[in-house]
Amino acid sequence: MAAHPKTIDDKLAALRQRMADTDTGGGNREGFWAVPLGFSTIRILPEVGNMNFFYQEVGQHFLPGEGDKVTPVYCPYFTTGGALPCPICEVVALLFKGSANDRTMAEKFIRSKAYWMNIVLRDPNEDVDGNTAKGPYVFTPGVTIFRAVQSLVNSPSYGNISDIDKGCDLEIEKTGKGMETKYQVFPRRTRDAIPLHS
Repeated sequence: MAAHPKTIDDKLAALRQRMADTDTGGGNREGFWAVPLGFSTIRILPEVGNMNFFYQEVGQHFLPGEGDKVTPVYCPYFTTGGALPCPICEVVALLFKGSANDRTMAEKFIRSKAYWMNIVLRDPNEDVDGNTAKGPYVFTPGVTIFRAVQSLVNSPSYGNISDIDKGCDLEIEKTGKGMETKYQVFPRRTRDAIPLHS
């Protein structure tokens, strides 16, 4: 077993090695879904296993990649309720104890809260008698989409949107790119006639 790194430089070197072997769980990974440009129609699935609700709170760090790219890396400490350590959180804690420049760097890597939810992707040309969904996938919605989902859940007209029989599909429109990316979410109540399990 490797010795526990002592200095910030040792920690960063160990972190880079760990990251090279870490699955980030991002949208390009098989089993995860990222919103493409244009219109997409999804259905949020109900909770499974030990989940209390249809979504799971997770922590994520954003680390710089090549060029302007940023890579999301999920925080095992937050996501498991402290059961697993997070090497990125450990580096951030060390950086906050360092110089002003170290603290500035630490602020870029602070954990933020995100949400995982299971979804299926509806085919825009779906046939009632044919295959109506692809997936399931894990979806990590941004703040705009999650707030839209909150509003629908709080609405007496929609309520439990993840219900297998009585829930509703969500149409998501993505426009722009980078800092100009925008999302809109539209509920599709007319699809209630197609229960999810069909």
